[in-house]
Amino acid sequence: MKIDYYKQIPEVRVIDYNPVIEFYKGTLIAEYTLTGTITDIMYPAPVREKQVPVPGTKVLYRILGNGSDTPALFGFNPTTNSAGFNIGLGAVNLIEFLFDGEDYWFTIKSGLPAPDPVIIDKGLGSAVLSVTTKPYVVMPVQNVLGVPLARLTVKELLINIHYTGVLPLTYYIKPTGNPAPYNQNTDPLLAYWDFNCNDLGQQPISVYVSDGVLTSPVVDCSVLLQDNNGTCI
Repeated sequence: MKIDYYKQIPEVRVIDYNPVIEFYKGTLIAEYTLTGTITDIMYPAPVREKQVPVPGTKVLYRILGNGSDTPALFGFNPTTNSAGFNIGLGAVNLIEFLFDGEDYWFTIKSGLPAPDPVIIDKGLGSAVLSVTTKPYVVMPVQNVLGVPLARLTVKELLINIHYTGVLPLTYYIKPTGNPAPYNQNTDPLLAYWDFNCNDLGQQPISVYVSDGVLTSPVVDCSVLLQDNNGTCI
């Protein structure tokens, strides 16, 4: 029996980082912070029996700068519209890898620095507060006690908070432009927003942090809500 290995390509999936990039499992998304070690070396997976690269397959890696290193992309050619890699600490670099049937290519789509910190003098010296989030996360709508639900917490979006003050922090989250007040909590796991089947697709999100005196800039990010399990049918 002839097996058609090209017949179905799975939908977008979030995976753990792997420096060996595979082009036969559909569109993959992974995140990784550079370490200055051998795991920063990325290259296409070797062709194996029944696991050949599928032309047109794309892989998206979200690579965070560590302040000094750049990734080594062996076996890939840069496209003409590829941006440079931003090595800044916490800088977000979205790298799209593509197999076109002949060659392997990469495009650095953005190199976004962390937002500038807010500094305020409280009389006892300057306190600094800044927050860095992921540009987006992918979440499935799941059946929770018979109710379709996707709960996005501030914790899931946070990359880093730089704070030199001493007061407790409060975390705020809501869909961008939503007239409702921000949901807030002193625990980033309990500061959340609930979504349902009416919200499938890309939803813009606004997040900020405050100690009651000092407030970080509002950070705009997003969540991609998917119905992978047919919960909304």
